[in-house]
Amino acid sequence: MPPRAKQNMPSVFEHLNKSSHSSDDPAGVAGRDRAVVVGFSFGAEPLGGMLAGVTVTGVLLAIFMANSGGAWDNAKKAFEEGCRDQRTGLLQRL
Repeated sequence: MPPRAKQNMPSVFEHLNKSSHSSDDPAGVAGRDRAVVVGFSFGAEPLGGMLAGVTVTGVLLAIFMANSGGAWDNAKKAFEEGCRDQRTGLLQRL
C-alpha cells in the first residue's frame, strides 16, 4: 500500500512521548509519596523494609516478564513455522 502523505515523524514521536509520560505521572507520584509517608510516619526501619520489598518485587517482576516474553516469541515462531516437528517435519496438533 503506497503512503498517502509524507509523515512528520518528529511530531509523531513528540506526541507519543508526551502522551506516554503523562500516563506515568500518577504512578511515579504515588510511589514517591508512599515512601515519604512511611518514612515520616513509621521511621527508618519500616521505610527500609518497604524499599527492600519493592526492590525485590520489581526484580522478580522483571524476570517473570523477560521469561514470558521469550515464551511468547517462541510460540510466535512455532506458529509461523506451521508448528512442525523438527525431527520428523510433520505438523503437530496444539
